[in-house]
Amino acid sequence: MMFEGAIFIAKSSLMNGVIKAISRLIDKLTTNEMARKYPSVASVLAKLDISNAANAIQALLEDLEMCKDRLPTCIQVGLQGVEETTFNVHTRLSVVNAKIEKHGLKWFHSLRDPGVLEDLVVLDQLTYQLNKRLIILQQIVTIAACAGLRKNNKPTKKLEDTPGQKLAKSELKAVQYNQY
Repeated sequence: MMFEGAIFIAKSSLMNGVIKAISRLIDKLTTNEMARKYPSVASVLAKLDISNAANAIQALLEDLEMCKDRLPTCIQVGLQGVEETTFNVHTRLSVVNAKIEKHGLKWFHSLRDPGVLEDLVVLDQLTYQLNKRLIILQQIVTIAACAGLRKNNKPTKKLEDTPGQKLAKSELKAVQYNQY
């Protein structure tokens, strides 16, 4: 159990780094200078609103950090899907950034297209997938919290009934006995 907590901390730290990198890339690609040079790229990135999803993921990870050693498997599976898609979004944003930087070094770069349309389409699909997985994860966390689900590696010890519970059970048995 301690080992799983260490893995969660490592993943959480890695995810925080990826989320910060995503935010930096989005800021860089949508600044005034970049928006002036490549308005289509900046407008698509603004429409996708990736920064909001990244901030929501970071806030959720911070909330889950408090109870990392009690997370049930369903939440860990949901987190894994969100993390995977977040890494894919980061990778695709890095590719877009690299292509734009390389394009800026070419002759007459202001007259040519940077060639990132395909990457923006994939980024649109990944953002949709990320938002859906984030919604599913939030629903899983809500259900787990309402149901009181938690990781349970030890058998639970049965607590003795209080006098009120004993009385209620005996009354319930008497009612059931009288019905038949």
